[in-house]
Amino acid sequence: MIEKAIFAAVTTDKSKVLGGVPIFCASDEEELEAMAGTLANIADGMVHQLENKVMIIVRH
Repeated sequence: MIEKAIFAAVTTDKSKVLGGVPIFCASDEEELEAMAGTLANIADGMVHQLENKVMIIVRH
């Protein structure tokens, strides 16, 4: 059984996210959404937006 866990963070502003999980940097909002969606599909997870420049991928 897979436990709930944050798999990765995707951001356009790296200063908003500090270690603990892999951090992926996007160049703009469009790339942010595309990258987060792709990572969620790969990890079989869900995308959650924390603020305008940060999304996390969580495995439920």
